[in-house]
Amino acid sequence: MPVQSASWNASSIPLSQIRNPGNVLPTIRLLSLTTVNNKPPATRVSATIPISPLLDTNVPSRSRMIIVNLLEDLRTWIRGLNGMNTTDRHSPRLTGRAAIGASATSGLALGLTQPGGHLGPLSLVCLVPLLGAFHARRGSERLLLGGLAGAIGTAVSVGGTGSVALASYFDLGGVALGLAWLLSLLVLGALPVALFSLLVGDPTRTDSRPAFIGVGSAWVLGEAFRQALFPGAWLSLANSLTTTPELLQSASLVGPLGVSFWIAGANGLIHRAVIGPRRRPPITGLLVLVTALGSHAVWSSLADGPAGTVRVAGESGPAPGAIRVALVQSGLDSRDRDAIRSDRESRNRLVRLTRSAGPVDLVVWPESSFRSVWPFNHPLLEEAPLGISFGHLLFGAPWVESLPARDALGVAGILVDADLQLRARHQKSRLLPFAETPRLKRFPGLLTKPGMAAYAAAEDAHPLDLGIAHPGVLLCYEILLPDLARKLVGDGADLLVNLSNESWLGSGTHGPDQMLAASVLRAIEERRPVLRSTT
Repeated sequence: MPVQSASWNASSIPLSQIRNPGNVLPTIRLLSLTTVNNKPPATRVSATIPISPLLDTNVPSRSRMIIVNLLEDLRTWIRGLNGMNTTDRHSPRLTGRAAIGASATSGLALGLTQPGGHLGPLSLVCLVPLLGAFHARRGSERLLLGGLAGAIGTAVSVGGTGSVALASYFDLGGVALGLAWLLSLLVLGALPVALFSLLVGDPTRTDSRPAFIGVGSAWVLGEAFRQALFPGAWLSLANSLTTTPELLQSASLVGPLGVSFWIAGANGLIHRAVIGPRRRPPITGLLVLVTALGSHAVWSSLADGPAGTVRVAGESGPAPGAIRVALVQSGLDSRDRDAIRSDRESRNRLVRLTRSAGPVDLVVWPESSFRSVWPFNHPLLEEAPLGISFGHLLFGAPWVESLPARDALGVAGILVDADLQLRARHQKSRLLPFAETPRLKRFPGLLTKPGMAAYAAAEDAHPLDLGIAHPGVLLCYEILLPDLARKLVGDGADLLVNLSNESWLGSGTHGPDQMLAASVLRAIEERRPVLRSTT
């Protein structure tokens, strides 16, 4: 008679309940199981082991226990062959509400780490709750949880700035403003973090090294996706450390994406240390601290030039060989920008502020110092001498080579000498997406303020020559683009000057903080001083 067999699930039927049905050769079938929310387990690899010796009542109970333990060890080994986490009991799947709460917590923390939130070092742990929420979640669930975290983080950090900028630049209001604001929240915040969440998978199922690389790589791909949609976009993890530049020195070697990579990777390591079976939070904290301090020492020793931190001149005066620069800021925001009725009024305000600076080598006025087109309105400047001894004046204004301008209007940084004669100009080579670019020509009036001019970008940019220095000029949005600063320094710029008009961003928002953070990053990356003059 052919031999028959019977199978039992060793994980659910106690060995003591097994009975021999007569001519059946009993076996235990070891299953590799994953049980989620009491759903039927999925079988991936199995092994069948005869257990007829176990059914002999003469076998001592102690021997039975030894065999059962061996079988359990074998089951664990089979689970390991499948690449499955054997520590699910140490990292339980969060309930739906708990997962949403963890996602919202990460979103809030992410927003507070951004410039203006004053909690930059929190970025080293801001993703840990979100990573915990991913345990045993499908891709679609992770996508939604990540999108929620990204939307909350964006709303907390730059939600107010987006509302003010859309209203003031595009003259939006009411329902149109609300829809545009929600769209920006989706594109800049939700989509990049959702992509990260989809790519990172369940980090609980990986060892420490893959967790660092996997989490870091997935986050960088999300940031790269945001940059592809909107070049120069804010909300990089690297921005979070601009208030603590001592932790940001690696930017001079790996750039902002490299910094974001190791910050996100650190979150992955900390998550594994907190969730995993061998969790040792005190040791993990010590390792993170030692790694951060050691990395700072190594990167600072390898970098060329000073640390790029903010320094304020003391009472002893400038060092020998230094140049004196007057950075004049008009102090306007979106509420009183229109109060300046004419270019003469704007000029008089800037001249009055400049006269308090004393003799300097370079005077820097903001972008949009004049609204009228240059060089045709140059007499406006000659009518009001600055009244101080200076070497050069650099200011921002619209520029055209010839009239009619048509699509040849440019945004320029204009350099004049002590006699107020034109010496050089830098025309913006990267235009602000949608606001200055001609992408929407097929749809006149869409996202375009009535009367708004069409701008033309310069083909190239080079440092200016002051004789005593060679500044590389970055106009407003250009400070957000690392490759432009890198090119100017490669062409010989020994300092970077950022002319900006941030009145569009409003007062009391974090937009100006984001722009300042970008300047700190450029200073550290290029090891060059960065001077800023804004409204």
